[in-house]
Amino acid sequence: MNVTTLKKRYDLVIIFLALISVNLVLLDIISLVNLNTSPFKEVDTLILLIFTMDYFVRLYLSENKKSFFKTNIFDLVAIIPFHSAFAIFRITRFVRLTRSSRLSRFSRTSRLFGLTRILGVIGKATKHVKAFLKTNGFIYMMYIGAVILLTGATFYSIAENVDFIDSLWWAFVTSTTVGYGDISPSTHVGRLTAIVLMLTGIGLFGALTSTMTSFFMNDPDKEIESQRNEIKELNTKITQLLEKMEKLEINN
Repeated sequence: MNVTTLKKRYDLVIIFLALISVNLVLLDIISLVNLNTSPFKEVDTLILLIFTMDYFVRLYLSENKKSFFKTNIFDLVAIIPFHSAFAIFRITRFVRLTRSSRLSRFSRTSRLFGLTRILGVIGKATKHVKAFLKTNGFIYMMYIGAVILLTGATFYSIAENVDFIDSLWWAFVTSTTVGYGDISPSTHVGRLTAIVLMLTGIGLFGALTSTMTSFFMNDPDKEIESQRNEIKELNTKITQLLEKMEKLEINN
């Protein structure tokens, strides 16, 4: 297994951990889970440790530390233990927070810390997913799909006289499940929109499958080596052609 393949797999691990981290923090913000309790605390701490090791190992290996720091701000934000720091702050300050306005500001600060952590993790994951999105031009397909999704939701909302949020939900469900959902179109425009969204969903799924295959199967090192061999062969042919031309000139 070469370095390129290992890097791709490592990038996928980072993206997977980033998704888990973002979801945990979001669930903590809306009070569905508590990151200070088990097992969420252990999972969050483990992810934080992995991100921290990733950051400092890359910092140590980088030739230009200053440039690394400037280009990896999101990575740094992602490893700052906002939640743990705020938990300590909450213990020391809770006794003095007696007024409701202070409690409200306290709660907003907690959410701000959580959102800052999310921003950092998303920024970190984005760098790792860029190479994948650029494979086969998949990023442009996603842009086109998003435009079709929003346009379809708008048409459906107008034609079916449905709230835009519900229309957006319907458009997303229709494109991802090929028509399965709790809302069904009753007008011709709505049904035509559904067909377009279904075809878009099928196309995007096929493009995703193709992109994943190309991303893991294509080896840049082999491509570079192949190009080098082609250049060598071309140089050899040029040399042979020049030698023949020189012989012809001598004979003449």
